[in-house]
Amino acid sequence: MAEFEAKVRRIGTSLGVLIPHQVVSELGARPGTRVRVVIPAQVDWSEVFGKFSSRKTTQELIRAARTDRD
Repeated sequence: MAEFEAKVRRIGTSLGVLIPHQVVSELGARPGTRVRVVIPAQVDWSEVFGKFSSRKTTQELIRAARTDRD
């Protein structure tokens, strides 16, 4: 299994992703080789870490964090 990041490109009237040569070599891929492509969904970080609300501005929170750290 190989993992890499790639930019989606226009190929004719379609969109495609180019597989880097090193990955092709590792997989032993050739034209016609079937591969599985998994496209991750955007992560809603509020679901991961919970929702955060504060009456302070972002700058006030940063300033407080720096003061607490020093």
